[in-house]
Amino acid sequence: MLESAGLVKVVRTRRVRALTESFYGRVARLYVIKSTDEKPQERVRLSPVDAESFQRRVERLLRDFRGSASAQGEEYDLVATIYRSGDFA
Repeated sequence: MLESAGLVKVVRTRRVRALTESFYGRVARLYVIKSTDEKPQERVRLSPVDAESFQRRVERLLRDFRGSASAQGEEYDLVATIYRSGDFA
């Protein structure tokens, strides 16, 4: 399935008795998977100082979110991060 989708390829084969053993390797160095049901992300230019400030605010929000946990009510997930665009090397 992964091979037919173009995500992996055979990099080496060898005969083991009556069978051929195949070794697979990735096609791309990095795969970025994006969900189609998520809201679009925001992209802005920030100074390093502003980026650090926003990162601290996101971490503070996460602490507040964890601190609000209750034994009653429905479960919620919080997904938030800040990172430099193109940092996928």
